[in-house]
Amino acid sequence: MSGLQLMDKRTGEVTFDGVPVRRGLPCPICAHLHARPSWCVIDTARGLVICPRVDGGGKRIGAAGWLHALDGRTLTAAAVPALRRQPEPMPDFGARWERARNAATPADGERLAKTLGLPAEAVRAILGGVEGETWVFPMFASCGTVCGLKTRAPDGAKLCARGSRLGLMLCQGYDPDLPDLWITEGESDLMAAAGIWRLNAVARPGCTSCVEQLKSVGRRKDVVILSDSDAPGMAGARTLRDALLPTARSVTLLPPPSKDVRAWAIAGATRSDVLWRLKSRRGY
Repeated sequence: MSGLQLMDKRTGEVTFDGVPVRRGLPCPICAHLHARPSWCVIDTARGLVICPRVDGGGKRIGAAGWLHALDGRTLTAAAVPALRRQPEPMPDFGARWERARNAATPADGERLAKTLGLPAEAVRAILGGVEGETWVFPMFASCGTVCGLKTRAPDGAKLCARGSRLGLMLCQGYDPDLPDLWITEGESDLMAAAGIWRLNAVARPGCTSCVEQLKSVGRRKDVVILSDSDAPGMAGARTLRDALLPTARSVTLLPPPSKDVRAWAIAGATRSDVLWRLKSRRGY
């Protein structure tokens, strides 16, 4: 565990700068109660401890625990300045992404394609890279910078790299100047939409994310939302549709006749099938 630094919201002054306890630096609040150190942090210079095991009867610091004074004082909310975490600098996701992209090999793409049940060209159609055996996909902010990385482990676990901001995932041939925009949920659905059906598509990392960014990207375009077919996916897609309607030229909600877009592609859907379904649902 790393240290914890807190600061006063009003003045910006650092009010707690703690380090994790360890056997050589035990927690003075709970060490006598437990054989093993907990997630306590101690600021010896200020005489303060944050302990998650013992209720100090005063100031609570979120999920980190209770704030204690080493001199035995009870620290009430009125007696202690409001604290907050000092914001961490944003990692250089652009450089990390470049390394991951350069590390990817055709064999990596074939392995991921086999795992997803998609052709290898579908994997190659979107921006991706590897870190060891973990795939990483860049997320882009409105300004075009890489604002985060979405990771996909060999066991299928999907996470965002620490410090990431949510942004859009793009296909290799994405053209922001085309009059149409297709929106999917997640990287594997984007692989199907862009790599198999050759659609001008972007993906958001979740069914409720990036609404404001998509409003900007979809302005004055014919937008098609390829949602998941489950209840959360449909609810998120309807919310996005309502947000896009005032500024887009048209918005069509197009849930697939399968669990999601990837499953529809695996079932054999072609570009013609997708466009025919769109034609029958325009204005839905």
